[in-house]
Amino acid sequence: DYASAPIHTSLFIISFIILIITYNKKEVEKNYILLFIILSLLLLHFVVAWQPFITRLTLPIYIVMMVLIGSTMRGITQTRWYNPIFAVISVYFLFTSYTAIINSSSKIIDKNIVDIVEKRESFYFINRKEISNNYIKVCQKIITNDRRKIGLILDGDAWEYPVWKILKNQNYTFEMKHVQIKDSNNRTKTIKDNFNPDVLISVKNDGTIDYRAIY
Repeated sequence: DYASAPIHTSLFIISFIILIITYNKKEVEKNYILLFIILSLLLLHFVVAWQPFITRLTLPIYIVMMVLIGSTMRGITQTRWYNPIFAVISVYFLFTSYTAIINSSSKIIDKNIVDIVEKRESFYFINRKEISNNYIKVCQKIITNDRRKIGLILDGDAWEYPVWKILKNQNYTFEMKHVQIKDSNNRTKTIKDNFNPDVLISVKNDGTIDYRAIY
């Protein structure tokens, strides 16, 4: 949910401004593409219901944006402003790429490289290393106590995948289902099912995870 595309978005904004300034009714295809992008963004933000990992729904919109950006850049190459504009964009790319690679919390080359190589689980928490120990301890406790039916209690944007994956990596056989969730309005919803868990795992938005056995 926290993924972003600042460079892509910046290029679209620049292209949008250029298109408004150089608006031409004869460029029908380009105008329709721009209209499609604007309508898609409006539908995404005002019509589509909130859901986990909703940012993935922006991918088709960004792909269409590339057509518009490419067309705009092609138009710039035919003007006398091409060289200075190209130089500014190149410097911008170099600066933002450097920042993303060097300052990113998910970079591979860091002081914990040994742990990352030795423990596959480290990759699941590469952006949030501080919560990894709690997840691993809870999974170990599930295996040690032989809990095979796991009930999940989730906040609206809680992170459940590592629990499933860590247990799978240990070749542990289990059944895991949602028993309670919170939606984007912080309303709690209980999922009615015939599933009877022998352990409850509560996962919260801040990354905390709790183990509650049912005897």
